[in-house]
Amino acid sequence: MMARFVFAQICLISIISYNSYATVINVPGDYATIQAAVEAAVYGDEVVLADGTYSGEGNYNIDILGKVITVRSQSGNPENCVIDVQGQHNGVAQRGFYLSNYEGNQTVIRDITIMNGVADAP
Repeated sequence: MMARFVFAQICLISIISYNSYATVINVPGDYATIQAAVEAAVYGDEVVLADGTYSGEGNYNIDILGKVITVRSQSGNPENCVIDVQGQHNGVAQRGFYLSNYEGNQTVIRDITIMNGVADAP
């Protein structure tokens, strides 16, 4: 009985410790682009975008890299946080996010408007 109690305590401490390591990575505060922030993120981190419009290299075709992270707007208002893909770059159609590494339902993208992307981009 005592062994179960000790095991339960160790599990609880591990869970609390693991969750305390989640980091908030701010764009543009900590990293200039969304892609750079995603690359720096580890399991459980949040990439938080300040209100504004994001465009250009590193702010379209954002590859989540199979990570279990959250990418969200700081304000929670998608009208104030926009990724403007601008349709094409160098004649090639683009998209907002590129999810191709088995990202699951624990990977979250929320409270962001994505505009001018191309649905059938490569």
